[in-house]
Amino acid sequence: MKYIYLFMLFMASLSSNLWSQEVSLGNSGGYYGWLCLGTLNLQQQGADAYIDIVSGNGYNAGLDQNGECHIHLRTSNGINSSNGVYAAGSFYNTGRTSIVSFIRVVQINSSTWELYAVLPSFTGQEAIFSLRSVSGSWQSSIARLDPSIWFNISRLD
Repeated sequence: MKYIYLFMLFMASLSSNLWSQEVSLGNSGGYYGWLCLGTLNLQQQGADAYIDIVSGNGYNAGLDQNGECHIHLRTSNGINSSNGVYAAGSFYNTGRTSIVSFIRVVQINSSTWELYAVLPSFTGQEAIFSLRSVSGSWQSSIARLDPSIWFNISRLD
């Protein structure tokens, strides 16, 4: 019983450090293309950020229009980089439509990245962007913007 109590205290202390931020992506209307999702700040040494995007491709009440995207970004040890980016990441789509076609991560400095994604047209007014991490910060921008800076970039697709 004592060990269960200690484990519960340990888990409670871990979860109290977790922060999250949710924002609306807004409706893309007929626009299909690159969106700058925002700017992520994370320290090096293996900090993780997990992002969910819940949306659709149209809103005609069809199940084939619904989908989710899950993105994981993890910082490096501060020494190793891949293509000049001190982080690695991956993403996958679930549901009946692929919500995100491509993702680009542009490193601004050793602890700051801009995230870009290609989203479908007609995402809907209530499309959800949710980010979870233990440390760091997020500044949402949700702007139509092509990632024209093609150096210090990581392709997650």
